[in-house]
Amino acid sequence: MPHALFRVDGGPEIGIGHVMRCRALQAAFVSLGWSCWTAMTTSSAELFGDSQTITVAAGTAGALEVAKAIEQTRIDCLVVDHYALDVEFEQAAHSPGTTVVVIDDLADRRHDCDLLLDTGPEREASDYAQLTKPTVQFLLGPRYALLRPEFAGLHNRSLTPPPIGRRLLITLGGADPDNVSERVLDALSQVHGMIDAVLAIGPANPSRDRLVARAYAGLEVVVDPPNLVALMAEADMAVAAGGTTCWELACLGVPTLLIIIAKNQRAVARAMQNVGAAMIIGDSTEFDRDKVAASIGQLANDRTRRAQMSAAGRGLIDGLGASRVAHAVAAVVAARQMEMHS
Repeated sequence: MPHALFRVDGGPEIGIGHVMRCRALQAAFVSLGWSCWTAMTTSSAELFGDSQTITVAAGTAGALEVAKAIEQTRIDCLVVDHYALDVEFEQAAHSPGTTVVVIDDLADRRHDCDLLLDTGPEREASDYAQLTKPTVQFLLGPRYALLRPEFAGLHNRSLTPPPIGRRLLITLGGADPDNVSERVLDALSQVHGMIDAVLAIGPANPSRDRLVARAYAGLEVVVDPPNLVALMAEADMAVAAGGTTCWELACLGVPTLLIIIAKNQRAVARAMQNVGAAMIIGDSTEFDRDKVAASIGQLANDRTRRAQMSAAGRGLIDGLGASRVAHAVAAVVAARQMEMHS
């Protein structure tokens, strides 16, 4: 049985997107018969750890602990998904027989890896030409978007947009450190009575108690929903951030109004808008409450536009990205093992 170790963190300041996409890839590995472990800092492990989690020091200081775990558990593949880690960590952590996979979307630092995954819609291998070794295998673009298996299962479901899109899902990441969610609720008050909304907030959201207190007859607030996929599937439309969540909504055919809450979300948001799967209605630094309210009302009343956006989203994301990545990694690991034993 092959073994993979993931080095990833999540929390109120950095969000939970890295953790969620790693969990999606772990599920794909498990379906191939792999065993998966996770290495996190103590603060991240308190939020997301399980029996397969080991705690390590932050930054490059944790490389020796990861290297020790690789040797003890005979790890075949090290997956690194962390903006604070680069070539220094990767070289210190892995052993000669370990395949290294890096998940990145910034292209702003050097890496020493065998495979590099970047799902950015505008990303090209040349962006990493000076940052990686010549032999690296690139997995680029939305077709490799890391979604959990249940999304692929719902991708081809039958959809008939209602005349009025009343069911609105608001989901702005697992942390939302700037509390953009509350600003959306302020805007929602302008279309009160027209919309039935669900606000989903993650376990790392520091404003959860304040947001829960905002609930009323037309607004349900759900903290760390056990089945966010179901909430997405039930929505007629959504207000979301431009991270992994927008890939998930696209896969399910949910028309989405996007608010950019981090710099690295801009390319994804633009791509979603360019293919017609979403509309950008602002960002966390320049939030226009009237514009957000008007955009919600207009999309709710435009059945044709919602149907077009739904079809465009499903055309862009099929939910099979994690499986594609897992099979690509497994092939490299198998080839390396054959080479070592030949």
